Amino acid sequence: MTTLYLSLDADGRVNGCGPDPAVFERAFPAPADFDPARHLSTARLVGERLVLAGPPPSVTARQARLALLEAGLLDDIETALQTLPREAQITWEYATEFARDWPLLLAVADALGLSEEALDQLFIRASAL
Repeated sequence: MTTLYLSLDADGRVNGCGPDPAVFERAFPAPADFDPARHLSTARLVGERLVLAGPPPSVTARQARLALLEAGLLDDIETALQTLPREAQITWEYATEFARDWPLLLAVADALGLSEEALDQLFIRASAL
């Protein structure tokens, strides 16, 4: 198995990964359970230990919409919202931040059949946008 190396920014956040440590200014060997798709935008170096964080608790509305667009879900979300009460539509449209545990978001995700894992991945991706 090839060792994966992580690139770290000045604050210790992981901002890249690859098999060659020479391409990174600051390289750190990734632990065996590091999954780039899940941890790339959330992992942090704390001292000499890499902490693999889960999805962020919230993202901005811009980040959420860009992640949904990238995943091909934005149109589906907007269609699903049309079936909800006007109050929910207004809340979604004018929210500035989307919390991972927001009941409206969970209801829309459930209506679209998104799993908890899929929702986590959307939040992780959104946090990087």
